[in-house]
Amino acid sequence: APRLAGLTAAGGLLGGALPNYGVYRCSDGLVAVAALEPHFAATLARVTGGASRAAITRWCRGQTAAQLNVVAAAEDIPLHAWNTAQGH
Repeated sequence: APRLAGLTAAGGLLGGALPNYGVYRCSDGLVAVAALEPHFAATLARVTGGASRAAITRWCRGQTAAQLNVVAAAEDIPLHAWNTAQGH
């Protein structure tokens, strides 16, 4: 349904328009963030120091995949990070 509604197209709500829904680089890999619901988005903004793409990018780049997954579990943030050097 999201694809049919155009939400996943480039620039759509699920295609890059929302900074709290996307894939970012971390210090040793990648992290997929899906903090769409307001309570998840608010927690993400609190933890990252802001709701902007720049704030999320800075925060992710300063963390390893393992660190991000620990924070995600502790803070209940829907994200998953993986170390690309290890192929996970």
